[in-house]
Amino acid sequence: MPQIKFIHQPGYIFDLISIFILHYNKDLWLDYCKNTGSSQEDIVYIKNITEEFAIDSEDLYLFFVEDEIKGSFFIKKYFFDYADKFEDGYDFDFLVSEILNKDKFAQNLLDFYFPDSGLVVNREDNSFYRSILDLLYTSDYSDKTKNRILSFFIAPDKFIIPLIKELSDKNAMLTKFYQKNYKRIIDTQENFDFEQYKEKLLKVDERAHSFLLSENVYFSVCLVLKNTVESLKTGNGCLQIIGYDYMESLDGKLSKKAKFDIDMFGRIISDVNRIEIIKMLTAVTELSTSDIAKNLGISINAAYYHLDMMCQENMLIIRNEGRTVFYRLNRTYVSKAVEAIRNLFIKK
Repeated sequence: MPQIKFIHQPGYIFDLISIFILHYNKDLWLDYCKNTGSSQEDIVYIKNITEEFAIDSEDLYLFFVEDEIKGSFFIKKYFFDYADKFEDGYDFDFLVSEILNKDKFAQNLLDFYFPDSGLVVNREDNSFYRSILDLLYTSDYSDKTKNRILSFFIAPDKFIIPLIKELSDKNAMLTKFYQKNYKRIIDTQENFDFEQYKEKLLKVDERAHSFLLSENVYFSVCLVLKNTVESLKTGNGCLQIIGYDYMESLDGKLSKKAKFDIDMFGRIISDVNRIEIIKMLTAVTELSTSDIAKNLGISINAAYYHLDMMCQENMLIIRNEGRTVFYRLNRTYVSKAVEAIRNLFIKK
């Protein structure tokens, strides 16, 4: 049995960042809720949160818009990448101090949007801007994103100062929100059953096994993202970020895994990388994440995105060997897919 401890700040900061992510990706989140069978109550809840914590500026879009594979710049570079700080010292003041390191912020942004460029930010060198223009010209980003990236590197203060102001405003609002609803956190902590949580989480995502084997397992409760369940490695164990309605989320995912969704199956096989993964796992018994990434010629993060989607639909079965995760096809799922497709073309 690991040492269980509840800590406050990571869940709070996760909520703070999520307010911005919900705002700049509202339609995406609502579509996700509808496609995954979320209740009408949950859909209304998201709409209400975006209204309660309304954001006026569209200039911060670049920091919070979600990419299908990479996610959001801010949650990646200023939350997940700071996992080793979560146990001590990661709070709002620390977050602001990191943003005010403007050279680091600019480099983080460049590395997020162009991870393979090897380019170092140097705003005093005209050749740096030519390189940025070349990267933007050859990228697949939208014109809106390209314009924001170029504008940022020309005048970063015009983005960073409003970012800190908006974060500060929402921090004040979120503090009041937490004071008003803090009983939900207390109730979640008092009623928490680790063994029940572990059992359900492993049924939903077998990859969580390596996290829950840690000697120290920290939990941090969210009030805004009430259904979230996130697993992160930290410097001294692992952190589970859970919304106060986390059991509803796990039960919903378990129910979804028990059914075959032909629409989601269609989404999975609509991508050439996922088709190639199916072909690979048909030819061999199992492969690791790094094996799959190497065979596809893509990054491990990109491979993980595709594998995660396939695992969420129960298409793949996972085996943990130390810190390495191996994947194989779920033959039961394959049989259901074949039967569902067959039924589409046969009159009853």
